Amino acid sequence: MHTNTSFASCQKSLCLSLFLSLAGIHTAAADTLGVYLGYGNWQQDISGQAALAGNSGAPSIIDLSSDLGHESSDGMMIWAAFEHPVPILPNIRIGRTEAKSSASQTLTRNINFGDVTFPSGTNTSSRFDISHNDYILYYEVLDNWFELDLGIDVKQFDGDVAIAGLNQEESETFDGFIPFIYTSMNFNLPLTGLKVGGEFSGISANGAKAQDYRVRIAYEFSFGLGLEAGQRYMNYKVDDSDEEFNGDVEFKGSYVAATFHF
Repeated sequence: MHTNTSFASCQKSLCLSLFLSLAGIHTAAADTLGVYLGYGNWQQDISGQAALAGNSGAPSIIDLSSDLGHESSDGMMIWAAFEHPVPILPNIRIGRTEAKSSASQTLTRNINFGDVTFPSGTNTSSRFDISHNDYILYYEVLDNWFELDLGIDVKQFDGDVAIAGLNQEESETFDGFIPFIYTSMNFNLPLTGLKVGGEFSGISANGAKAQDYRVRIAYEFSFGLGLEAGQRYMNYKVDDSDEEFNGDVEFKGSYVAATFHF
């Protein structure tokens, strides 16, 4: 499966309209060129349900935890941002997020997944992967003790969901580009070097809903090195009878990261 068309069609025009509106209003701009780097590790708890229609009969609603044994994993978070003093041009941020889980478990019931029926007692191995790249274009709307960025986040997915057992495997790929509305904010605590804030990307339309947000506390030393810690939550929900894949899956957990600004 290519990434769900409910997502792909829902907000291209809305994101474009928002982006053009931001480009046309007065926004703050960095005083100088700046580069921001970050690398961290994310402890992920995975939960939710998934179903894939096919020729094996009515698709089963599969619980990723109780049916397939998915619980927790960890993944990388890496990003880089470039900010500049030209107001009309957007700032740029790119990143990579690993959000994936693998598990093995013996089935306690029959399940239909795509074109394959896995009977009760089958020793299964499975994976669920919604890892992706982020390509973010944003404007600084405010840049003082309170920082506010608005823009678009185009996520490029390259994952899949798969179940294997009894020398059979069924899978569905998630690949493609989806535009999300993006916002980021920070509160700088005076005379401390600390800031608290968060960021959010999301869409909702046509029976599909997705959100990706994190809340954080960060500290930056005078020479640019910093530390960041917080919580991240991702939820992807597809409830559309016209789609082969339907599901409601979330990844959530704490993360820590090292950052550098120069």
